[in-house]
Amino acid sequence: MNQTVASNPPLATDMAETAAHRTDNALQGAKHAADRAAQSLQSGLDHLRDAIPPAVGRAAAQAEDLSRRLIGRSRQAAETMQHCATELGDAAAVRIKDQPMKAVLLAAAAGALATLLMQWLVRPGHSHRR
Repeated sequence: MNQTVASNPPLATDMAETAAHRTDNALQGAKHAADRAAQSLQSGLDHLRDAIPPAVGRAAAQAEDLSRRLIGRSRQAAETMQHCATELGDAAAVRIKDQPMKAVLLAAAAGALATLLMQWLVRPGHSHRR
């Protein structure tokens, strides 16, 4: 029996050394994996840091271009509206010159209608105030 007991301690020592060696290998593998992950993350951050300024610049340029186009279209619409208002005013002036009595009667009727409407809206018992 002494031989069995005497042979067990070297097996236990060998197993402990093997386990320690495997643990060291696993730790080194984990360290290498962590280092590779950190390098990959750093590389990604560097790439992102390099890519952001051009992307922001492009977005700003696009926004500026859009603003210019909208301002141009707004000016164009304002000019069109001004032209239409001028034409309507000129047409009204021609009609007033051609038929002054009709124009006066239409203006008086429109004024009277507006006055009646205002009186109706502000009278005390009107239902719009409820």
